[in-house]
This record gives sequence, structure tokens and C-alpha cells, in this order.
Amino acid sequence: MEETRTLETALEVAQQQLAAAEQELVAVRERAHREVTRARERVQRLSMAVYSLRDVLAAQGVDPGQLPRVSVQFFGEVEPTHAIGATAGVRAETAPVEGHQSMEREPLSTTDRAVAILADAGRPMRMPELRAEWARRGWVNPRWKTPDAAITMAFHRARKAGRVGRMLDGSWVLPMMVRDELARGREQEDTDGGGEK
Repeated sequence: MEETRTLETALEVAQQQLAAAEQELVAVRERAHREVTRARERVQRLSMAVYSLRDVLAAQGVDPGQLPRVSVQFFGEVEPTHAIGATAGVRAETAPVEGHQSMEREPLSTTDRAVAILADAGRPMRMPELRAEWARRGWVNPRWKTPDAAITMAFHRARKAGRVGRMLDGSWVLPMMVRDELARGREQEDTDGGGEK
């Protein structure tokens, strides 16, 4: 009988400790979520500022591509942090940035096409601009019942794959890691092509 009471007491204590630990876990998760949210918002605000500065520098004839680039990864989502470029709507044309090589080589997937448009623009773009550019390039499938929705989904898939990013104002951007990857690919192609005679 005494052994049973001892076990019941131990069970009660263990249950109380478990409840306290669960409450502590919830509190820690909530604090961590708030901290991550604050940090992400700060990164995105700074990204918008740097994109604006890039536009100003480009207008003054400075090549922003020569400036250092740093990327930060938050739980699988790549956010540009030191990519100096224009905010959406500041420069509405979709012409490639000077010195930027076009990716318009008929990419295979819709994700590749989403990346290609942002890479060629070299700046953040809003969805109406992206849809217009998609149509201008002749990439709208005539079998799509709702082309706008299909194009929007292509960008969401690309974002989920970490190939494009989205800023607080809703504009879409190419993360610096992807820009660097594309630049390395172009350098490799130049090197491979330069060796042929």
C-alpha cells in the first residue's frame, strides 16, 4: 500500500513537471517566433533601402555589381541583405541592367522563367509587371484557363524552392545567393567558350 502511494506521488510530481516544461516550451517558441519576425522585418526593410541606393548609384553611372554582396538564410527562405538595388516602381522599364547578361534562352520550367525575368530586370518587380513581361516573352500557355493565376503560382513555387524572394511591399526579388549562382554559371560558360577555337 505504501509503495502504491509512493508511486502515485511520483506520478503526480512527474505530471506537474511535464506541464511546467510544456508551458516553458510554448513560451520559448513564442519568444523565438517574435525575435525571428522582428529580425526578418529588419532585414527586409534594410533590403528595400539598399535596393533604393543601388538605383541612385546606377543613375550616377556607378556599377552596383562591383559592390560586396552578403546573403542571410532564415529557416530555408533566402533574403537579400546587402544587395543594393531599386525599390519596385522606381524604375518601371524591364530592360536588363547595364552590363547584365540576359537569361532569355528559353528556360525549361516555370520556375526557371520566374528566375529569368527577375535576373534580366536586375531589380524588384511587382506581379503586374511580372505578368506583363511573361506575356511579352510569349510564355503564356494558351491552354491555361487563368494565366494570371498560373504565373502567380509559378513565382510562389519558385519562392518555395528558394529561387526567388518577396519583400515586405509585395515585390518579388532575386536572392543574392541565386544571383551569385547565375553569375558563376555565366563565368563558367565564358571560360568554357573562351577555350574553344
